[in-house]
Amino acid sequence: MINLIIWSKDRACQLDLLLRSIAEYAPNIFSPTIIYKYSNESYRKAYDKLKDSQHILDNTFLHETDFYTDNIGLIKNPIFDHISFSTDDTVIYKPFPIKPYFSLVKYLPKNDSEVFSFRLGLNTIVQDLYNQLNQPALNRYVKIDECVYWNALEYSSVHNYGYPFGLDLHVYRRTLLEGLLSKIGKFNSSNELETKLFKYRTCANYMGSFRQSVAVNIPVNNMSGITQAGMKHSYTNEFLNSQYLSGLQVSLEEISKVDVVGSHQEIPFVWEES
Repeated sequence: MINLIIWSKDRACQLDLLLRSIAEYAPNIFSPTIIYKYSNESYRKAYDKLKDSQHILDNTFLHETDFYTDNIGLIKNPIFDHISFSTDDTVIYKPFPIKPYFSLVKYLPKNDSEVFSFRLGLNTIVQDLYNQLNQPALNRYVKIDECVYWNALEYSSVHNYGYPFGLDLHVYRRTLLEGLLSKIGKFNSSNELETKLFKYRTCANYMGSFRQSVAVNIPVNNMSGITQAGMKHSYTNEFLNSQYLSGLQVSLEEISKVDVVGSHQEIPFVWEES
């Protein structure tokens, strides 16, 4: 299975959506560990409720104490050949065309120069949803069954097709990250980790994905203060937490109906009873 490290702060409602999407559309693909923290008692109660949910029985929750220390041991876990990361506001919105892991593994990175993305595909041409800016479409790629592969160095590093260290649901060889971690030193956040890895973009230049993406980041709010979020559909952490504690959840079925055209895309939340 793929060693999946998920980062979450004060967003049990969105994390619940991600974990339900994994259970629904990508069973027996990931071994998730959630590194989480909370700002107050209300957020703690929401995480406690989530940990009692049936669909997260195979997930491990680790309360964050030191970001670097908590992550480094998990990243270097020798049990897994492949590793991936995700923030809690990413969702798997459609079924994997290849599963389970033992069927998928032959399409995943076989050496340290390769990266596979579940968040990219031939459909993800919108680079900046707010300004309606597109990136160059993939025009040189190799098709293998349900997958496509391309050289990331043929695309600008500011475009998703040329950005192998986008982290969210990109799959890497564990040995690649171990080697790079020895060079980049300590990191104190997911954004800092991504920034430091970006300096080694040329080390992992061969990218792959399914023909159509299966995951999308839904930036309805922002924890980092770095990326744009909530410009069209905005929900505060307090509101989402209150909805979740009251017995409601975001409908995965409604999200699955959306035409996804980018790796980041704001999607309105529709509520249903959990």
